[in-house]
Amino acid sequence: MKFVIVLSFLFAFVSCANVPTQGSTFCGSYADIDSIRVTIVNNTSSPNVLALIGKIHGAIITCAQEYVTFSPDGTVTLPSISDPKDCLGGVLARQNIPYESVQISYDGNSNTASIKGPGGIQFIMSTNSCSNFDKPTIKAAPAPSGSYCGSLANVFKGKIQFNSLTSVDIMGTADDNTLNCQNEAITFSPDSDAITIRDIAKSSDCVAKYLVQFDINPNDFTVNYNGDDDSIIVKGTKLPVSFAFSKCTEYQVHFEVPKAKEIKDLYVVDTPRLRLGDPEGSYCGSYQNIATLKAVVLNKTDASLTGTLYGSPISCPVESAQYDAANSTIVFPNIYNKDDCLGQQLASFSIPPQAFIVTYDAKANTLNATILSQAISVILAPCTLQSGANPKGSYCGGIDSIVEVNCTVITLSDIQLVGNVGGIIDKCEAESVNFNTGNDDVSFPNIKNDNDCLGNLLRSYSIDPTDLKVHYYPTADVIEVKLSDLFADFNLTKSC
Repeated sequence: MKFVIVLSFLFAFVSCANVPTQGSTFCGSYADIDSIRVTIVNNTSSPNVLALIGKIHGAIITCAQEYVTFSPDGTVTLPSISDPKDCLGGVLARQNIPYESVQISYDGNSNTASIKGPGGIQFIMSTNSCSNFDKPTIKAAPAPSGSYCGSLANVFKGKIQFNSLTSVDIMGTADDNTLNCQNEAITFSPDSDAITIRDIAKSSDCVAKYLVQFDINPNDFTVNYNGDDDSIIVKGTKLPVSFAFSKCTEYQVHFEVPKAKEIKDLYVVDTPRLRLGDPEGSYCGSYQNIATLKAVVLNKTDASLTGTLYGSPISCPVESAQYDAANSTIVFPNIYNKDDCLGQQLASFSIPPQAFIVTYDAKANTLNATILSQAISVILAPCTLQSGANPKGSYCGGIDSIVEVNCTVITLSDIQLVGNVGGIIDKCEAESVNFNTGNDDVSFPNIKNDNDCLGNLLRSYSIDPTDLKVHYYPTADVIEVKLSDLFADFNLTKSC
C-alpha cells in the first residue's frame, strides 16, 4: 500500500492548547513500513518544525526540517507538502500518492496522532511506541566533490570543479572557443542524483551563452552524479549523446583555465587505449526520412561522402578525414576552411562545423554521424546488402547501459527477442513478425493480444504496444527501434 509513505508525516504531538510539546517524540509502524519516528523540533515558530527518520519498504527516509501547523480543532497540516521539492512532498510525489488524500489529526488529551488515507487506512502513533523503535543506520549518501575531467569525441574537453554542493567552476574548450564559468550556481538532489544549473534558462548565464553559440539548446542536456564510480554523467535528451566526467588525475587537478589549442594538457592518458582496428571500406546508413549517408574510406587521410539531407544531395568525393584512435573519432582537419567541401555543405543547412560529430565503434565496425544542432544521428554499417534484402542473423543495440536488446531472426515470420532493462532479463522465444519489403517497416501482428509476449512486456513497463515503431534499413543492414512516447530511438546492428 503506497499510502504507507504517508506515515512519514508522523508529527509528534504532546499538548498544550492541542500543540505537542517541543522535543516530544512519536513512533509507530504500519504494514509495509518497518519503523518511523517524528520529533517536534520547534513548537514556538510559525509554522512549527518537526524532524523525521524511519524506514519505508526497506528504504531509509530522513527529513531534518518539515513545517507543520496544528489547529485548535486538532487538524494537522503541512503547508509545503504540495511542493515536490519538499522532502515529504517529494516522497509522496515519487510514490504517486495525492497529498490531498491524507488526513492527519492530533489529540492533545491522549497525546496521539491519527493518520487517515486512501482505502480506509488509519493508524495511531504515540510516545509509548518509541521504546521499540529500531532507528535505522544512516550512511552518508555519496556526493560529488573535487575535480572531474571529461570530453565529448573531438568536440569538447573540459573540467568541472566542485567548490561546494551549490557552486562549481566549469572550464573547457571546443575548437577555439574557451569556456570559463566561475562560481556557477547549482542544485544537487541526493534523491535523484540530478545536478541542475540554476540559471541555465537565463540568457545571461555563462554556460547557456557558451552553448547557444553552437546552436545548442541548454535545456537539451541532463547532468547526474554516479556515486558508484564517482563520476558526472552528461546526457542529451534529444540526441544519443552521453559522456562522463571522471575524477581528474593528479596532474589534471592542477589545471586552472584552459587555453585554446592547449587543452590537450588537461588530458594525460595514464594507460594506452586498446586499438581494435581502423575503419575501412564503405559504410551506409540513414535517419528516418531526413538523412542518408554513404562514407567510403579512400585511404588513411581521405574519404568520400555522399548522401542527402532533407531531400537535398550531399557530395564530397574527396574529403580530408583522419581516424583518431585514441578518442574513437573521425577528424575532418579542413572543415573550418572556407573552401572545404564538407564545411560548405553543412553551412548550406546553417549547421556549424563543430555540430557535426562522427565516432567509430571498432567492435561493431559502425560509424555514428551526429548533427547536434539538428537532432540527427545516423548509424552507418558496412554496405553489404542491397535494397529489398531481408534481415538475417542477430542484431544488437540499446540505450547506454540502461536498455540492451538482442534480436535474432529465426524466419521471416518469427524472431527471438532477449532484453536487459536495468538488470532485469526478459525473453520472447518466438515473436510473430512481418517484414514488409515494400517499405521496410517491421510489424508485430499479435502485439495487441493479451497473450502476446512482446505486448505484455511493453505493458509491464506502462508502454502502449502500438507506440512501438520498427523499421529495417537493408542498405545499412540496421534495424531502427522507436518509442515516441519515451523519446527513445536506437538502432540494432550486426554487433552481437
